[in-house]
Amino acid sequence: MNFVWVILYMGGLGVSDNSNVNHQIHSNPSSGNTSSSLRDHYMDSAAQNTHYSSGGVTHDLHAQYSGDSHGVQSKAYRDSEELETLHKAKKLGIKYADLRQIIPEEDNLKIISKDNAIKFLCMPIAIKQGKLYFGIVDPYREGLTAFVRVLREDHDVVVVLISSESFRENIDRYDFIKTYEKDHVDQGTIDIDVNKVTNIEKLKDLLINDGIQFLLADLLTAAITTKSSDIHIEPQNAYADIRFRIDGALHSIARVPRDKYNYLISEIIINSALQLDANRPQNGHLKAIPNLNGIKEIDIRVETIPVLHGQEVVMRLFQGDATMLKLSDLGITHEVYPIIKEILVRPHGMMIVVGPTGSGKTSTLYALLNELNNPERKIVTLEDPVEYELPGLSQSQLNTGESFLDRFRAVLREDPDVIMIGEIRDLDTAKTALQSALTGHLLLTTYHANNAATAIARLTDLVGDMSLISSAINLIVAQRLVRKICPFCRTDYNLNTDEAEAVSQILATLPAGYQDRAKNLHFYKGKGCDRCYGIGYKSRIGIFEMLKITMEMQQLIMSKALPSVIQASAVKNGMLTMEQDGILKALQGFTTVEEILKTVKE
Repeated sequence: MNFVWVILYMGGLGVSDNSNVNHQIHSNPSSGNTSSSLRDHYMDSAAQNTHYSSGGVTHDLHAQYSGDSHGVQSKAYRDSEELETLHKAKKLGIKYADLRQIIPEEDNLKIISKDNAIKFLCMPIAIKQGKLYFGIVDPYREGLTAFVRVLREDHDVVVVLISSESFRENIDRYDFIKTYEKDHVDQGTIDIDVNKVTNIEKLKDLLINDGIQFLLADLLTAAITTKSSDIHIEPQNAYADIRFRIDGALHSIARVPRDKYNYLISEIIINSALQLDANRPQNGHLKAIPNLNGIKEIDIRVETIPVLHGQEVVMRLFQGDATMLKLSDLGITHEVYPIIKEILVRPHGMMIVVGPTGSGKTSTLYALLNELNNPERKIVTLEDPVEYELPGLSQSQLNTGESFLDRFRAVLREDPDVIMIGEIRDLDTAKTALQSALTGHLLLTTYHANNAATAIARLTDLVGDMSLISSAINLIVAQRLVRKICPFCRTDYNLNTDEAEAVSQILATLPAGYQDRAKNLHFYKGKGCDRCYGIGYKSRIGIFEMLKITMEMQQLIMSKALPSVIQASAVKNGMLTMEQDGILKALQGFTTVEEILKTVKE
């Protein structure tokens, strides 16, 4: 477009050297060098101190602009509104544009999404001599200042005031942009094409060469394709590193330039309903809708924290379907399944799943709930937060500032047969949970401990009532998650000397029922292929130990026995340790000895 600018001066009208005027931008010189001062804010200090009412402009116009445009107003009305907008611009000390004299080009509109245009009542008008002329309807629109600040990280922005009718008449132009990807179906929802990113190298290419407006969709597409649990975006001085957590391990994915990082962060924050200019940690949610059969949407939890060079973001993707979780899917073998089954049919008592953060405790709880879920039982959960929705259960979540213990007591009044508590965190919760397990409730929960024997010692230190602990607890399940060998590139593997010695020691104390499995030692590893993105591992599996509270174990608890004594007694009575379960799974070709030794040691 051949732009010619008409500048309104206080003393007259100056016209550029081309008489073919197709756009007007007016400025108020009383505010000094307006374009320079706008770099930090779109209003000068005088305008900020002006008590000015924008009348009908400040009301919420989202509903009006999200549908079809209203009919064209009479010319007299439009002239009057444009004149009023011009006067407002002069009072605010910012520029003014009459959009009856310009048609915003598609390439300029694509700088921001239609949803953001509607949300902030703004739109890119034109780019002239390296400057982005950016139209706004209401300077006081909530969040607009921060949004413009983010735009300035990538563009030399000159903010101009436009009338609400100009905005209304032009907003539907977004619907005619052929190449525009609608990456906001609703607030906080992203459409995902899983066929667009087929491998990590393709993602790297897209992040460098694809349009900036597609960055977030490309990133989520790759994370879903690789079944990543987390996306880490870590800003440095001139770039940002992007890493995916795949099967528990972080992998470097790409390094993007600063301008793309700035745009990506703004898109994430806006879609997560967070504040753009917040200088504190924030958390929010957004959803991705992939074109995959059987998957309606994927919930994504967003955490941000200010760091030296910007906002660091971690996005956690909840990709699994908890309604389909089975104990066998987690790695619980048919030999130990009867132990769990016996506990689940009891009408009361406590089952505790223990392990460090990220060991899969919550997944095990959901699999246990699936085993129990039937119309004859009332199952109530108390979670913080609710990670998966399970039909047939009454799931509750803590409100901000609400006491965990108060909500737990409310749950007990709901006449439940089965109670699931996401985690035991303090003395009061522990005591109430143990007491409820003795009074007709089957209670499932998690606790942070390295193994089953240590969990007993830690609970004893916390609660101090050995009789309550020994009477209420039926079973403690300790677990870890280990990476599974990729089945598409699995190959034979010979142990090194250290690995062979460690395996020999672990298998030496195998319970009688498992010793036949240790006769022919044959191990495997993954070479790395396209199907596992060169990692050699694909998916994860659990390794477990199950400490059943027998009469002998109750006596040890009452005597405050050391964890080593409790562990030795459990092994003597047939408990398979996590190390042993892991080595047996390695012999079956599920995982590697290296993975077992590393994970259990941690």
